[in-house]
Amino acid sequence: MDISLGDTDGYFYTGVHPSGYHLGKQRISDDHATYLSYIIPNKPKEILIKKKVSLSEFLIDIESFKNNYPTSENELMMNINFPERLVNKYGLLEGTSNYWHLCNNVQSHNMDEFMQFMEGKEMKGIPALLLNDQQFSKNYSDREELDLWIMLLSADFSKKTQRNKQTRLPSARWSRYEDLENKLISKCSARKILGSNKITLEPNCLGSAYLFFRYSKNITGTKKCKNCEKTFVDASRSNNQKFCSEACKTSAYRERQVKEYKRLIDAEIGLYPESEGKYKYLDLNFNDLRKKQIRLVCSKHGEYATKFEMLNKGFGCPKCNIESDSLHLK
Repeated sequence: MDISLGDTDGYFYTGVHPSGYHLGKQRISDDHATYLSYIIPNKPKEILIKKKVSLSEFLIDIESFKNNYPTSENELMMNINFPERLVNKYGLLEGTSNYWHLCNNVQSHNMDEFMQFMEGKEMKGIPALLLNDQQFSKNYSDREELDLWIMLLSADFSKKTQRNKQTRLPSARWSRYEDLENKLISKCSARKILGSNKITLEPNCLGSAYLFFRYSKNITGTKKCKNCEKTFVDASRSNNQKFCSEACKTSAYRERQVKEYKRLIDAEIGLYPESEGKYKYLDLNFNDLRKKQIRLVCSKHGEYATKFEMLNKGFGCPKCNIESDSLHLK
């Protein structure tokens, strides 16, 4: 039997309280000295906004925040940017886990119906008993530990697992953050793929979807696009992606080709020669390369194009040449 992580397709459906969230503390011992910090909805009983979260965008926001702000408990408790930039935008990390667990234990609907509900479609019949805004909001978590966010903001995904030098097996270790990470990872459901012997683990909340996304794609951080310098997430199988999109990859390729075309012209005739101030060369683009031409502007007749193979025979304006030939004939 083959067990693997479910394919998140790079997104996860979650819920967000429209009124936002705030940070608070609750005493957990009688000595008045031990507290736990929590993230709490401003209006816990309100109907939630269903949101389709891009896990790449979420990862970029996580990395950006931890690069610009301290992520200790005391610093986050004093930082109003934290709930506004992350929690108010994405909701709680394990907020949907109870609802997803309930859905997975009820066989009155299928995954397609669930996705349609999360996309905003009103369900009818038996699925509507569970797939409705009231049930979704009712089963959403009413608070969560701040430590879960501190774990995500502090985790170093580029750090390799320490191994015992003799056995080469992972060294035995334990920490509070690893316990919290395992807590999020455990928020998942096993689902058998019909017609196969494969079982997938599918995340039940944003926090587990985020960790599944990073570990299944082997993502250690963000990158800068070599073309537009936009920050992006390399989720490719090879993890050697240099561009944020196919459009940027194509644009960079064309720019390299145009530069080579300019170099070739410069080697042949010298780039952008002027002829007694009568002609002005326009900058080359990929269309010029494709047509193997150079575009010029004649001070008398306007813009025209000359094929590359004609450059050694003269690069004058065709209309000016015709006029010149006419004068010679006379």
